[in-house]
Amino acid sequence: MNPLPRTVLLAGLLACAHRGQAQGSPDLDTLERRLAEHPTDAQATLALGLHLERRGDRPRAQQYLARALDLGVAPARVLPPLVRVSFVLHDYHAAIRYGGAYRDVLTPGCARAEPRACARLAEATVLLAELHAAVGSIEDARALLRSALLADPAQEDARPALARLDSAAAGAR
Repeated sequence: MNPLPRTVLLAGLLACAHRGQAQGSPDLDTLERRLAEHPTDAQATLALGLHLERRGDRPRAQQYLARALDLGVAPARVLPPLVRVSFVLHDYHAAIRYGGAYRDVLTPGCARAEPRACARLAEATVLLAELHAAVGSIEDARALLRSALLADPAQEDARPALARLDSAAAGAR
């Protein structure tokens, strides 16, 4: 039994938009020229990936976002949109694989040190947990939800998601 309807999960992933993007960001041509001149520019690679995501070119967005991660962009900035794009492309295994990095980045108490980045990661971790639940990895989903709560006790979606998992498990008995 799927504890979370797929449409709710998709809506949640799409709503988990990258926050803090500057208005008036460079256009596609400018970003592509920058990368042609400087192929290892991590920030331009990230900007191009985010730009492509906004334009709906998700396959290319996924490539550039993954490359930005490889080039050293902070996981808190690149993992939420990368997992989201992978999910929208129905590349669930990639979404789970990229999302696995949250376990290394999302640490207990990170909300005190970096509240905005931690809140973004905790939110994405909840969505990743729901993706795990949707594919039947209930224990992984629970572990992710618990890590989101340890990192950011104010995370408002983790407790209800955990309750849904427990309710679904109780109903299956």
